[in-house]
Amino acid sequence: MDDRKVLHIADSNDWLAAKHTGEYLPSSFNTDGFIHCCFEEQLDAVLQAYLAGRDDCVVLEVQEWRGRDDIKIEAGHDGQDYPHIYGPVRTEHLHELPSATP
Repeated sequence: MDDRKVLHIADSNDWLAAKHTGEYLPSSFNTDGFIHCCFEEQLDAVLQAYLAGRDDCVVLEVQEWRGRDDIKIEAGHDGQDYPHIYGPVRTEHLHELPSATP
């Protein structure tokens, strides 16, 4: 069983909107077709590579992700495996973590 934490770096405005609707689906889903995530040990590298200098993001932990049909572990451009979520996530399955600085 995979015990790693699945994390998603969300735009704070997308997260705020999701708190009001109860469902999280970032604007990037329309372009990419999935929600980009990473494992906890990949977080620092992802923050530095894609979000350096941004202060408008929050890190969300995906709760109870194991066994979900809409989460797939797939190879990224760098050859590492990353979790991707193929659909919206109920906000009760997301937990906001203390801020991380890109």
